[in-house]
Amino acid sequence: MPNAIRTREDVRYHSDGFGGGGRPAVNVKVYDAFDWREDLIRRVARDHGEPGDVEPFVTFIEEWREKVDGEQEWELFGLACSDAFDMLNADVTGENGWKPEGLFGQAVKLDVEGRSGGWIVVDGLPDVEEWDGVMLARWRSFVKLAGVYVEDVPYQMLSLLYLNDFERWSDPAKLATPTVGVCAECGGPGVKA
Repeated sequence: MPNAIRTREDVRYHSDGFGGGGRPAVNVKVYDAFDWREDLIRRVARDHGEPGDVEPFVTFIEEWREKVDGEQEWELFGLACSDAFDMLNADVTGENGWKPEGLFGQAVKLDVEGRSGGWIVVDGLPDVEEWDGVMLARWRSFVKLAGVYVEDVPYQMLSLLYLNDFERWSDPAKLATPTVGVCAECGGPGVKA
């Protein structure tokens, strides 16, 4: 993802509609989502688990990839991309509390566009032709931040697998699948371990 935003002419636009020039946008296509190198797999296990989890997690990923179909992989990809968008949106709008006025210093709205959601467009900004150096620097920061989240999608996919499936695989007794039952106290729906 190029970060060479030096002038207003470097700002890209996207529009799903017909006609019109589009809105300021950043390309967030993920081209290597399923490139799970062993060092990345090991890093996820170290980041989320115990030292003894590394080798079993590598084995788990090998077995998982052999058993799942493409639909499950794409579902996992969609979840990781959705999480990345939510985190980027919180950073940019100020919802995370990091910068209450948001990255752009004003209220904006992020939307996903494109056939596969490969563009994030920003609504609520002044016309690009009116941007000064400060707004251009903020846009450059936005493009860089979006790039960080795009690069992190494979890590997030593996993290989702680690946190949601690996423990069941490594020790089924750890996480017994809950079943819906009747609450002994009130007679309403409850969860039985």
